[in-house]
Amino acid sequence: MNLITSALPEERQRAILSLIERDGRVLATELARTFRTSEDTIRRDLRELAATGHVQRVHGGAVRRTTAPGPYVERELVDRARKEAIAKVVAGLIRPGELVIVDAGSTNLAVVRNLPASLEATVVTNSPAIAAALVGHEHIEVIMLGGSLSHRAGAVTGAGITDAIRQVRADMCILGACSLSIADGIGCAFSDDAVAKRVMVEVSGRVATAVLNDKLGASAPFTVGPLDVLDQLVVEADAPAAMLEKFATDGLDILRAPGEAP
Repeated sequence: MNLITSALPEERQRAILSLIERDGRVLATELARTFRTSEDTIRRDLRELAATGHVQRVHGGAVRRTTAPGPYVERELVDRARKEAIAKVVAGLIRPGELVIVDAGSTNLAVVRNLPASLEATVVTNSPAIAAALVGHEHIEVIMLGGSLSHRAGAVTGAGITDAIRQVRADMCILGACSLSIADGIGCAFSDDAVAKRVMVEVSGRVATAVLNDKLGASAPFTVGPLDVLDQLVVEADAPAAMLEKFATDGLDILRAPGEAP
């Protein structure tokens, strides 16, 4: 990208937005060097962008803003084809005979709908929708975690659910995530949901998550854990290569859904 070092504020802010869209995060010190201006000027730019809702301010810079998720029943209807593509990959990661914790979420609902009819496994879930989707799957034992239903999260939450999860020793966790970033790790929109997710990670032998492109490099209000708790990350076919290179570590297997890569 050819950045204008003597840009007007509007031009500079458009360029900053392009950098955030590409990288997910910017630092004020680096932007000041790039545009040959003061950090105070950059911080003012970031404040103005945050005020318009384009970015989220964080210590030292800004990240791509995540919009607050709507009710679960609405989210389940959005981006179905895109979720289906990554869900099929996740469904193939479950091994016969495993005990799997399937976290709530519309993408994870698509995962269980794509499980092979012949698969024999045990699924533990905090999602009534996921449990209901498995009613006709005669080879899968379903254990539904009890508690209070959060309509916004589409999940059972509350103090008792963490104790129930701690009684489980899972081979695998299919984790729901609202955002993934290098600096902030795995993010979640709701505090009570984040607590349950952390315990799911603790009791599981390996952890996988699948996210759409708009969650890569974004930041959500509550942290579930660092990226290194993940063993497998499933992304869309056209997920930005530059972004994925930053996520790549020795312990993380990044899988793309079938399709045309960038």
